[in-house]
Amino acid sequence: MSLWHCSLCKLIAPELIEQSDLWQLYGLIFLGSTAAFSAMVSAAIVFLQTSCIAPQAILLYRGRDKVLPPRYFSLGKYGTAVNATAVIWVIFLDIIYCFPTAMPVTPQNMNFVSVVTIGLTLFVLGLWFTSKRGKFVGPKINMAELEARRLAAMGGSSSIEGTEQHATEYVTSVKRMD
Repeated sequence: MSLWHCSLCKLIAPELIEQSDLWQLYGLIFLGSTAAFSAMVSAAIVFLQTSCIAPQAILLYRGRDKVLPPRYFSLGKYGTAVNATAVIWVIFLDIIYCFPTAMPVTPQNMNFVSVVTIGLTLFVLGLWFTSKRGKFVGPKINMAELEARRLAAMGGSSSIEGTEQHATEYVTSVKRMD
């Protein structure tokens, strides 16, 4: 029996082939223009970093005390400083990634990451406003059960049923804040 006859391999093999095709397309971009490939990789880094600090920036904007419930691991009074430092650092790095890699700047060594980043951002915003706005349906979350499990994990109660009343009160207080 060959390796490709197992049922798991029949499920995984098409995805692996498809993924390798995508990687080959990225390789073709590198063969065509190293500047374009470098801009795409740098833009991916910028988007990844920015997406990681987006929740922290939201916490700073809305206020950590208003958004975050009591939890097992808390940064306490250092939380705001840590979040602000992370946001400022990533904004600084995003700007640094847009600088050219060599001087003097020529069309061959220019860093096009800012062009790619702005272009993709405008494309996503245009797509959102033209066709996707108002169509997203988020997941259904049972906030009372989520709060009960969080309290049980913090040691507030050993049983989930014992925290139902507190969870309901917490959810009600959160809804009033909005």
